[in-house]
Amino acid sequence: MSRGLLSLVAQSVQDPRAGLRAILDLEPDAGERGAFVGVAAILPTLLIFLTLGLAGQAPAILPVSPLALLLVQGGALLFMSALAFGVGRWRGGRGSFADCVLMLSWLQIVMVAVQAGLLVVEIALPPLGPVIGILAMVLMLWLLTNFLMEVHGFTHRGLVLVSIIGTTLGASIVLGIITSLFMGPTNV
Repeated sequence: MSRGLLSLVAQSVQDPRAGLRAILDLEPDAGERGAFVGVAAILPTLLIFLTLGLAGQAPAILPVSPLALLLVQGGALLFMSALAFGVGRWRGGRGSFADCVLMLSWLQIVMVAVQAGLLVVEIALPPLGPVIGILAMVLMLWLLTNFLMEVHGFTHRGLVLVSIIGTTLGASIVLGIITSLFMGPTNV
């Protein structure tokens, strides 16, 4: 990563709204936004396989190929962008779909950088692994809440957080029902 990109990642962790605003102010064109989506899908895929390799587990432990995982990452990013746009607009936000895609792409890039750093700490101090995992989840929620506030112009952090939790639960239930329709009953 270039020094400028690392400073934007650090700024996004320290002051999420200002960090995202710096990215949005770049006003990337459609091709550049596509590159953000590509990088945001590729980096976590690489990190997953790196983590498995460092843990001494063969990448074959995953039931999918790296390409399939990459496509799932990209699809999930676009799905979450649609949710962020749709629910945000429904709640009175002013963000665009393109900005929601850029926001979630940037969130993914920031979280990969954070998780790479946390991976080093976990290797050095394995007993801290569960605590680090919880801290990473809290950080992700903090960043997402602030990023959504910036994109949509929301002012009430608590309401945005409750909306994130509610949307996540609702989407999980709907996706679970849809999946069960296609997968059929399983042997328990």
